[in-house]
Amino acid sequence: MGVNDQKIRSLKIKSLGGIHPAADSVQRVTQETGVELPSEYLQVVLEYGCWYTPLGYTRFRFKHPVQGREDGILNVFFGIMPGHSYDVAKNFKTYRGRVRSGLLPIANDPGGNIICLSTSGGDRGSVYLWDHEQETPGRVPSDANLYLIADSFEDFINRLEFEQLEDE
Repeated sequence: MGVNDQKIRSLKIKSLGGIHPAADSVQRVTQETGVELPSEYLQVVLEYGCWYTPLGYTRFRFKHPVQGREDGILNVFFGIMPGHSYDVAKNFKTYRGRVRSGLLPIANDPGGNIICLSTSGGDRGSVYLWDHEQETPGRVPSDANLYLIADSFEDFINRLEFEQLEDE
């Protein structure tokens, strides 16, 4: 089973680049992160690159409400773009030691929080929101500021919904 292409197209996304990266680019990310990119995530990165929704919001529902909120907003979905601020390997390096081991930053929200994909352990494949405002600098990363969005990457994609911007 793969990610629903029709679902992604319904989000009215715009690519920031990085579409169809060469095999050596994927290998670079694997070497730099030490993570074998999950096939469902890789499928989306290879097909759509790094993207955002310029004509509205891409909302997602949390699996369980978070601090009274039922949903969040995806700002930019990271891709394979060497040297770019939205490159998945660059973000992995930026947040290494800040998010717990085994999490791969795959997107952000407009407030600077990071959406992460678990790549190991019992929750492998789960997608979380990492809240940077609840980070405790100098402490070992924990799950205290992680909020479950979905049990799988496919479920995460299915939780995304396009919301049109209102005319001003």
